[in-house]
This record gives sequence, structure tokens and C-alpha cells, in this order.
Amino acid sequence: MEMLDPDTRRLLRSMLSLEEMNRVAIGVMIHNEAGNLPGLLERLRTESIEGVYPDPIVVVSSGSTDESEAIVEQVAREDDRVHLISENERRGKAHAINQFLDQFTSNADICILISGDVLPESGSLARLVEPLRTPDVGMTGGRVVPVNPRHTPVGQIVHALWALHHAVARRQPKLGEMVAFRSSIGRLDPRTPVDEASIEAKVIGTHQRLVYVPEARVYNRGPANIAELIQQRQRIWRGHRWLRKHTGYTVATYRLRDLMLPAIGHLIRHPLTLPGLIAATLIEIWSRLEARHSKAPLPTVWAMLSSTKAPIQPS
Repeated sequence: MEMLDPDTRRLLRSMLSLEEMNRVAIGVMIHNEAGNLPGLLERLRTESIEGVYPDPIVVVSSGSTDESEAIVEQVAREDDRVHLISENERRGKAHAINQFLDQFTSNADICILISGDVLPESGSLARLVEPLRTPDVGMTGGRVVPVNPRHTPVGQIVHALWALHHAVARRQPKLGEMVAFRSSIGRLDPRTPVDEASIEAKVIGTHQRLVYVPEARVYNRGPANIAELIQQRQRIWRGHRWLRKHTGYTVATYRLRDLMLPAIGHLIRHPLTLPGLIAATLIEIWSRLEARHSKAPLPTVWAMLSSTKAPIQPS
């Protein structure tokens, strides 16, 4: 090969790499995400993943009433990897994920799921996929980094919650917001209110490993007020209780006592976050108590939290 001219060598390398490529299907689940979709789709379309062919990029729109679907259709006219699945009504995120799995993953080796209201850091998809080259790894997840301003009381709490999530996940993987897994995992129980945790349960059931990839960063926007923050924490806790009851699987953040050592370690490294962590702990305890005693039926379609829907600017 050294005797060949540079253009021919590049062509041969390209042909060789195509034979080794893994096909990755990307699914984006949305409901009224017109503000964030342009930046998110641009990031997904322009990501470079060595040895991986990201096709298709599927957006499942569940009952969207804004310009979300028009945005996807416009992008699809420019890039034939982009596809839209339009659901007339919201039937739950798990149902939307199953639509993606049923229609677009038969030829894929790996699936990536991304929420419609987040933005991966450039290069994060490649970092997320890399551990799946090891046969016993069944699922990976990135590090969630909130963009909420730190100078507000609620912003401090949101940052403290995700910092604790990061500390826990480094010890025992807890994955969410942006995950990758093998396409052979199959459909989700459409009743589940916690989709990523349900995928964790299925992966563990196949005796494969979960891997937390903190270098694969994904930005999100947490609630901007206490009421929505409590509502969010309550529904997550209720979902995890449902999952434990129906599958026996317990997520890494389920027991408060399991959060103590990671919290202490975080405080030793970042002592100035103590006020936010104390407030986050009190909200978590209150939310779990309220959720435990709630008599309301557990829905699979959750009310939108309006303060989390502002677009995230590409970084």
C-alpha cells in the first residue's frame, strides 16, 4: 500500500473501514420540541463516529402540536438518513421507543436513544458506542450536565442532583437521557414509565454489563421551579417502584442509604455545594414520601414540565 498514491490509499482505507463498520440506529423521542430540534438534529447529523455508520436517525413525534414535525420533514428532505414517525396522540415514551425498534432497527447492531430536549456534546456519540465493542457490555449511558444557571436556588439543587447522580453512576451505573444498547434487546413493556431503567433491567437479565461513560456528556435543562422539580422527582421514584415490583430490578439510586457514600465523597471534593446538596436531599425525601402515599394511578404519559423546554444552545 505504501507504493500507492495518497488518493488511492485513502480510498482503500475507506473500503476496508466500511467492511468493519457497525450500523447504528438513532432514535429521538419528542413531544413539542421545536425549539431544541434544529440544534439536536444538526449535532446528530454531523457527528463523526469512527467505524460506525449512523443510519437511520429516527424522530418519533408523539402528539406534537408545534412545528416539530415540519422541522423533521425539512431536514429529511436534505438528509435521507432522517425519518419521521408521527403518532397522532401520546401513548407513552415506551410505546414511541417500540415504534422505533419495530420499524428501523432490524439491520442495526446498536441503538442509541436520545431525549428530544437534550444536546450531546460534540464527540459524545463515539464515546458512548466505544464500550459496546466489548462483547459482554450490553448498554452504555453518558453523563448528564444541566445547563440551569447556578446562581438560582433551584439551579443549585438541579446541579447537586446531577452531581450526585454522576457520583453514584461511577460506582454503579445508572443510565439515562442518552443511552446506547444492542438492538437484540427487544421491545419494552409499554406500561413502563421509566424507559431507560427498563432497558437496564433487560440488559442485566441477559447477563451483560452496564457501563457509565462520563466522557460522553449530554446537556439538559432541569426544572426552573420547586413545584416542577418535586413533580419530576415524584414521577421518577414512582416509576422505579413500578419497575422493581414488576421485574425485581432495582436501579442504583433506589435506596437513599446507597447515596450516602457518593454524597460524602462529592462534598469532600466540592464543599461549596453543601447548601444545594442539603436542599436536594430534603426535596428527594419529600418527593419519595409523597409518591409512596399517592393513590393516583401511575400514568405512562406524563404531563410536560414547561420550564424544561427552552432550547439548549450548541457548545
